Amino acid sequence: MLSTILSWLFCLSPTNAFPTEIAAATDTITITGTCWDVTTGMDLKASVTAWSYGKKSQVGQSDASGQFKLRIADSTQALTFEVAGYPATTVPVNIGGKMDTSARFRIHLPLIAKDSQQVVKTYPAADRVSRSSKTEMVYFRVQDARTFKRIRATVCFIYALSGRTQCVEVDSAKVPSFVNLNAKEKIRFEVRAEGYQSYRGELLAGQQGAEDALYQIKLLRLYNVLAVSYAVPANLKFQYEFRNASNTRQVSQMNVPVPFFEWNIFKPEEVYTFLATTADGQLVANETFRMKPGFNFRVFRLSRPAQSKPVSDGAGKLFDSTVLYFDQSDYSLRKDVRLKLDSISWQLIKQRDVMARLTGHTDNVGRRDLNMTLSEYRTRVVATYLQQKGISPGQLLASWKGSDAPAAPNTTEENKAKNRRVVIRFGAK
Repeated sequence: MLSTILSWLFCLSPTNAFPTEIAAATDTITITGTCWDVTTGMDLKASVTAWSYGKKSQVGQSDASGQFKLRIADSTQALTFEVAGYPATTVPVNIGGKMDTSARFRIHLPLIAKDSQQVVKTYPAADRVSRSSKTEMVYFRVQDARTFKRIRATVCFIYALSGRTQCVEVDSAKVPSFVNLNAKEKIRFEVRAEGYQSYRGELLAGQQGAEDALYQIKLLRLYNVLAVSYAVPANLKFQYEFRNASNTRQVSQMNVPVPFFEWNIFKPEEVYTFLATTADGQLVANETFRMKPGFNFRVFRLSRPAQSKPVSDGAGKLFDSTVLYFDQSDYSLRKDVRLKLDSISWQLIKQRDVMARLTGHTDNVGRRDLNMTLSEYRTRVVATYLQQKGISPGQLLASWKGSDAPAAPNTTEENKAKNRRVVIRFGAK
């Protein structure tokens, strides 16, 4: 039932009767953002409706500057945005994880005007396909609405009188694709392309002596976006990272929390991992999630880093971290490193309440993905050595950063040697 209603919504006429805001319930999240025209870049005044289990509620509209602020129930399943002169757009809503009243999200919704999405021109006579019939031919060119790049698409024609359907493939070559529609009636058509919103229009074709027409159709990408609210301990800085959970490939890394990721970053139905670490490699967040089509709202909570706990080196000296160095492109333990690990393992066995956090690094020589693997091997060989010396796996926490977190600029061989390392930081469990 819901899917039927949502499909019908695409044909709704815009209205300006919606209130700017509604009172917040106890189970709401706050969303701010804009709707904007992909052709002009201008912000648009939009009215917004929320859908939950087949019921709709008016949740607000943009102010004079094009900004909107919405409070929606955490049971919301879709949002419909209506702007005068634009197709009504309904986007699924996926709210993941535990929400709280302090969570704030920001979204941006690109739209395209009806008169910009379908442009009809007379096709140049010099470029037409030669034929004996004088029946009008219709040419199609399908483009990405934001990049104007031509895309492969399928155009299906539905004849109103006979109910017959005819589909043709529109390729991404330079020359527009054409179809001979031999019927004197109005024909509805739908343009579909993988990863894009479909478009529906009408044409009147098959007229004797009529000029050939070129239909230029612009499609918007499907809305697969991630909106994030971060719960971060005050006055602390962290490094943030997203990885594909299936192949550990890094998707995004940043030094400040980014609240909004567009369609080209995360793919629907794929699983990702969010990681947050301190500058010295302490892991303070590790959460896996699955992307779904539409808006994905998630809160990521960072724990406060564990307080450093000094560890004795056996000679009366206390330290809360140590660095192990490696030869270039190598992950074998040098003799001096093994001696240092022997001392560390002896102390960790005596102090079972101490956690050792291992973080592997490399210089910037070679491919980034290979450096990431090398840093992983370095970390794992250190962890394995410590376990062989009797350290409990529960006292070890391993991570690796490849060449992404150098201790010194990779401008000299001396500095590169400083970056080929595993850092061990000690703290309370």
